Amino acid sequence: MSKEIKFDVTKSAAIAVLHDARSELRTAADNSVELAEKLTTGLFRFAKKLTQRLDESTGGALDDVERVLAKSKKSREDRREAKKAAKQIKRADKAA
Repeated sequence: MSKEIKFDVTKSAAIAVLHDARSELRTAADNSVELAEKLTTGLFRFAKKLTQRLDESTGGALDDVERVLAKSKKSREDRREAKKAAKQIKRADKAA
């Protein structure tokens, strides 16, 4: 084999290896982009679910607060009525 042919074979082999390396790097880059895309999609999906759960919890807490306030108001009204009834009983006792 002459030196020129040997050099051409070596050059062709080197270029083939570089093409293989380029192909593998491209595959790695594509996979990295896909991974980033999937992670981002997953994070957005998680953020939506977290927002939904926080909203549901907050709504439930506000419903509970409303219920407590309504019961508190009812209790105050009942105490006022009891005091009025006690005053009327006291007046009735004095009148009798």
